Amino acid sequence: MRADTCVHTAQAEHGGVYHMKKLMALLMALMLGPTVALAQDAAATPAAAEPVIVAIATPMSGYLYSNMWGTNNVDANIRSLLHGYNTVAWHTTGEFSVDETVVNSFSATADGRGNRTYTFDLAQGLTYNDGSPITARDYVFTVLLQSDPSIPLLGGQNTNFDYLTGYADYAAGNRSEFSGVRLIGERRFSITVMAGELPYFFEPTLMDVYPTPIQAVAPGYAVRDDGRGAYLTQSGGTADVQASPVPLTAEMLGETLTGVGGYVQQPRITCGPYQLTHYDAAANTLSMTINPMYRGNYEGRKPELENITIIQMDNTQAVDAYARGDVQIVHKLTDAVEVNRVRALQLEGKGDVANYLSAGYTFLAFACEQAPTDDANVRLAIAMCIDRNTFCTELYQGNALPVYAYYGYGQWMVADNTDALAAYEIGFDVDTARDLLIKAGFIYNEDGTLYEDGRGQVRCRIKKGRLTPLDLKWAKTAGKASDMLYAQLSSACGKLGIRLTVTDMGFSDMLWQYFRMDGQRSYNLFFMTETFSFAFDPYREYNINDVWQGATNTSGLRDERLMYAARAMRRVQNGDTATFIAKWLKFQDRWRVVMPTAPVCSNVYFGISQPWLYEFSSNVRFGLARALLYTTRTQPAQAEPVLADAPPAVEMDAAAGQ
Repeated sequence: MRADTCVHTAQAEHGGVYHMKKLMALLMALMLGPTVALAQDAAATPAAAEPVIVAIATPMSGYLYSNMWGTNNVDANIRSLLHGYNTVAWHTTGEFSVDETVVNSFSATADGRGNRTYTFDLAQGLTYNDGSPITARDYVFTVLLQSDPSIPLLGGQNTNFDYLTGYADYAAGNRSEFSGVRLIGERRFSITVMAGELPYFFEPTLMDVYPTPIQAVAPGYAVRDDGRGAYLTQSGGTADVQASPVPLTAEMLGETLTGVGGYVQQPRITCGPYQLTHYDAAANTLSMTINPMYRGNYEGRKPELENITIIQMDNTQAVDAYARGDVQIVHKLTDAVEVNRVRALQLEGKGDVANYLSAGYTFLAFACEQAPTDDANVRLAIAMCIDRNTFCTELYQGNALPVYAYYGYGQWMVADNTDALAAYEIGFDVDTARDLLIKAGFIYNEDGTLYEDGRGQVRCRIKKGRLTPLDLKWAKTAGKASDMLYAQLSSACGKLGIRLTVTDMGFSDMLWQYFRMDGQRSYNLFFMTETFSFAFDPYREYNINDVWQGATNTSGLRDERLMYAARAMRRVQNGDTATFIAKWLKFQDRWRVVMPTAPVCSNVYFGISQPWLYEFSSNVRFGLARALLYTTRTQPAQAEPVLADAPPAVEMDAAAGQ
């Protein structure tokens, strides 16, 4: 994430495409390297009941129920372990299917207007971890709760099911019944997708619903359906008598859902492979134990690690703890020094090392809704003050690739399109950055006279009689990468007449600002990493409508052309991969013009696990949750190697700090 004149000169001589291909070749050689320890120390194997401790680099935000309050990558993985029985399963082959562990039968029908209804008949015997039965009401309640008009009053976004018929009226509080979700029987329900949302390239994801225990979130309520759509009422009524709708209230949900001990941060009734035993937000630790009622995922897989504890540590702390035996798994190492240390541990027979390309990117985020970062020329100028090649070669010592748009090298679309993406190259060029600032109108100083280089002045723009200084305010979290970025930006800002103010803060405080949890933010720069979903659909992230601003449209950018480019990409027939990729490249074209963030690089992630833990290394590229579900203490007949051309790590809706 840095550069200097010497590196820039080398780029000009050899070309960015050559540099990218060289780095890619290096990474592919790395990915084909050994991932299995040369020897194993079985003497260190602990008792089965002792927790397996997993060290993670990104702090938890504690949103352990849904993504309505943000998309922290670690939270998303924990949610996948605590909650389960989704109607749709994602396969590591990149395919989606109805989960036959959960659904006995399924049908899809279309009406004369083009709306498509998916009807599910649930399997018998599904229960939560406390033994209480799971019925169709629990699935319908999820849709009602996550679309409820009270959610925005609690700082969340109630848009997860905005594609269903009747959503707009229900979410606005205009109707008590949600016509797009129907409770048909004790184990039968349906959802109806609006014709305007189809076709959709990732159509199976529109059918994905999981159960939420109404008794934990809305005690005293029940789900009913009298023929016009599902609704909520008071429990205890007679089934054959029409009930009066009773809406949820923000006051109640402020206690049961988002309050201290509420379901968002302390979900105790769940149905995933694990159940929560302890979560300490201040200490950033979380413990889980096996859910004995869990019937397995779409393959019938049940967890084998009896107890798991997740704890946040920086890379150095994590490897130190692993070497002492205090930690059994270290997840997502990027620090080159620590990567070399775990490689040495592997050679000593003290662990299995896995590595895989990130399906995301590291970036400097802008607050595009406020001056001066509302100007695309300013954003591009700042992006040109970052030396990506120095980040990749010096900080990460070749374990990263420069990125020039909205992608990561672990994404399935990227492998065959690296040349096209290289055309978006962003040079490290402070002189061109200066020209862009002048083009944006920042030609004055703070007293209104013309700006002069070398005089210690701050550039300003005068527009409609209002003077706007070129002030950058960075909500900065600690880390080697952010320190390198600071060194680069502070040097460039001093040369360009930009006032850079840095406020050090913790990760959770930074995310509160970044997601605009109270509707606004005081900073316009944020540095972090985002992991993309396999079902890559940025339409909501760049939607211009007010409802999406905040935790979903985090950039604050309102560019219609970008939004429609994202919409064109999603409106491709399911299975038409060639058209999707063509639309994806068109989206990248527009993204590169408006530059909502300054992309930096895409990492190779490393991890190490104790030699008596099997299958973690083979599965971690698919996400931490899947890796832990498939990890075993029993040595398989033949361990599968981690291949360079394996599907990407998929961690849904994740954005994590670097």
